[in-house]
Amino acid sequence: MTFHIGQKLVCVDADFEYYGIVDLNLPVHLGVYTVRDVVTGRGVSGLGLGLLLEEICNRAGPYGTEYSFVPDRFRPVVERKTDISIFEKMLTEENVSANLLRPTMYGGS
Repeated sequence: MTFHIGQKLVCVDADFEYYGIVDLNLPVHLGVYTVRDVVTGRGVSGLGLGLLLEEICNRAGPYGTEYSFVPDRFRPVVERKTDISIFEKMLTEENVSANLLRPTMYGGS
């Protein structure tokens, strides 16, 4: 999967216990983050491609670069436009008046 600067991500794997990390700021499960940079180097989980996040800044590691996070721990946020047209259609005058005239099972009109 390819990530780019400015992209919104959600953290799907925030299990860092194995690495014994106690002095770094870490993403939280289902937290939403923004890609600050895509880097190659030493990350929290080892060497390779890593992500730096706008919302999390950490100290530089022994190699002089900030610890990054493995991209596999994230997925892109899917933003869906909310479509309420079906609900607006239900509220048209015809539908509202038809429902007002329909008898109910409780004996009311």
